[in-house]
Amino acid sequence: MCDKRPFDTRQAASEVIYYLKRSSSRDKIPRRTYFCRYCSAWHLTSETKGEYRARRKWQKGRDKPSRTMRDRRK
Repeated sequence: MCDKRPFDTRQAASEVIYYLKRSSSRDKIPRRTYFCRYCSAWHLTSETKGEYRARRKWQKGRDKPSRTMRDRRK
Protein backbone atom coordinates (compact mmCIF):
# COMPACT_ATOMS: atom_id res chain seq x y z
CA MET A 1 0.00 0.00 0.00
CA CYS A 2 1.23 3.49 -0.84
CA ASP A 3 1.63 6.30 1.63
CA LYS A 4 0.48 8.83 -0.99
CA ARG A 5 -3.00 10.27 -1.19
CA PRO A 6 -5.17 7.94 -3.30
CA PHE A 7 -7.84 9.09 -5.75
CA ASP A 8 -10.52 6.77 -7.09
CA THR A 9 -10.56 8.27 -10.57
CA ARG A 10 -8.20 10.14 -12.84
CA GLN A 11 -10.73 12.94 -13.10
CA ALA A 12 -10.81 13.43 -9.32
CA ALA A 13 -7.01 13.66 -9.23
CA SER A 14 -6.97 16.06 -12.19
CA GLU A 15 -9.48 18.33 -10.47
CA VAL A 16 -7.16 18.63 -7.47
CA ILE A 17 -4.27 19.58 -9.78
CA TYR A 18 -6.45 22.23 -11.43
CA TYR A 19 -7.44 23.64 -8.03
CA LEU A 20 -3.83 23.68 -6.74
CA LYS A 21 -2.53 25.42 -9.88
CA ARG A 22 -5.03 28.22 -9.35
CA SER A 23 -4.83 28.64 -5.60
CA SER A 24 -1.66 27.16 -4.13
CA SER A 25 1.40 29.12 -3.08
CA ARG A 26 3.52 25.98 -2.75
CA ASP A 27 6.84 25.75 -4.59
CA LYS A 28 6.09 22.31 -5.99
CA ILE A 29 2.68 21.93 -7.55
CA PRO A 30 1.57 18.60 -9.03
CA ARG A 31 1.71 18.58 -12.84
CA ARG A 32 0.08 15.28 -13.75
CA THR A 33 -1.68 12.17 -12.50
CA TYR A 34 -0.54 8.59 -12.71
CA PHE A 35 -2.07 5.22 -11.93
CA CYS A 36 -0.34 3.24 -9.19
CA ARG A 37 -0.27 -0.47 -9.87
CA TYR A 38 0.55 -1.24 -6.23
CA CYS A 39 -2.54 0.27 -4.64
CA SER A 40 -4.79 0.52 -7.75
CA ALA A 41 -5.42 4.22 -7.22
CA TRP A 42 -4.52 7.49 -8.92
CA HIS A 43 -1.84 9.77 -7.47
CA LEU A 44 -0.39 13.21 -8.20
CA THR A 45 3.20 14.01 -9.14
CA SER A 46 5.11 17.19 -9.86
CA GLU A 47 7.45 15.24 -12.15
CA THR A 48 6.82 15.39 -15.90
CA LYS A 49 6.77 12.19 -17.94
CA GLY A 50 10.10 13.17 -19.51
CA GLU A 51 11.69 13.68 -16.09
CA TYR A 52 10.28 10.34 -14.92
CA ARG A 53 11.64 8.48 -17.95
CA ALA A 54 15.07 10.10 -17.57
CA ARG A 55 15.21 9.18 -13.87
CA ARG A 56 14.16 5.58 -14.53
CA LYS A 57 16.69 5.23 -17.35
CA TRP A 58 19.43 6.57 -15.09
CA GLN A 59 18.42 4.24 -12.23
CA LYS A 60 18.38 1.20 -14.51
CA GLY A 61 21.84 2.07 -15.77
CA ARG A 62 23.14 2.24 -12.22
CA ASP A 63 21.75 -1.20 -11.39
CA LYS A 64 23.93 -2.87 -14.02
CA PRO A 65 27.35 -4.01 -12.85
CA SER A 66 30.17 -2.01 -14.36
CA ARG A 67 32.50 -3.87 -16.68
CA THR A 68 36.24 -3.40 -16.63
CA MET A 69 38.50 -3.67 -19.65
CA ARG A 70 39.59 -7.12 -18.44
CA ASP A 71 35.95 -8.32 -18.39
CA ARG A 72 35.38 -7.07 -21.93
CA ARG A 73 38.30 -9.08 -23.32
CA LYS A 74 36.89 -12.40 -22.14
